[in-house]
Amino acid sequence: IGLGACPPPARPTAEGGVGAVRAFVGEIRQGLQVLLSDAALRFTIVFFALGTFIASMQQPLVVVFVKDVLQGSDAQLGALISMMGLGGIVGSLLASPSRRWISAVRIIPVATVVDGAALVAFGLSTALGPAMALFGFFGLVAGLMQVRVTSLFQTRVPEAYRGRAFAWLGPLFGPLSVLSLALGTWIADRIGVVKVIVASGGLEIVAAVLALLWLLPRRALARVSEGDEVEDQERRGPEAGSG
Repeated sequence: IGLGACPPPARPTAEGGVGAVRAFVGEIRQGLQVLLSDAALRFTIVFFALGTFIASMQQPLVVVFVKDVLQGSDAQLGALISMMGLGGIVGSLLASPSRRWISAVRIIPVATVVDGAALVAFGLSTALGPAMALFGFFGLVAGLMQVRVTSLFQTRVPEAYRGRAFAWLGPLFGPLSVLSLALGTWIADRIGVVKVIVASGGLEIVAAVLALLWLLPRRALARVSEGDEVEDQERRGPEAGSG
């Protein structure tokens, strides 16, 4: 059976191309407007942007720390990373019960204070056993916070705009992560990996304490949690305020 050649794809007209670009730009703008229209989401994004810059440098430094400082083997490094995964499972299971005693907005800086203190202890550890226990604790905190924050975004962002809003998170945090990785490894080459890990944990604590102090006079914002009512304009999306 003979098959004819596929016809060339139809080229979009200039008017259609411009319309598609305008529609794409409009959707991107709407996603950003949704994120910025909610005080709880603004706080979360700003705090996580700062946290991403502080914490991203930790990832490659942990490998260097375990191999060079703790003299751990490849198998022990794998076990240490597995402890973080195990802790993450426990943390995700604790996410739902934690809603009864702390709001989603408050748990972000509170968990960061705890994580920073554990990171300082990890950087000062001299044995692999305590380091593994602390890494499991990192996973617990990360799993707990990830579930709470994801739920906060899902309940605060209208469903019709959820994809457009979430599409912004990668472009917002990605460059900060790359910059942090480059800066952290550059500094570690000059002052040592232990000092950078400890300093990174200290910066996490400072940033989280400042955030908690900032939230003190803003009690309504500090109480925001998953499933809380959103103002009508925010629930309907950016178009609610137009016209």
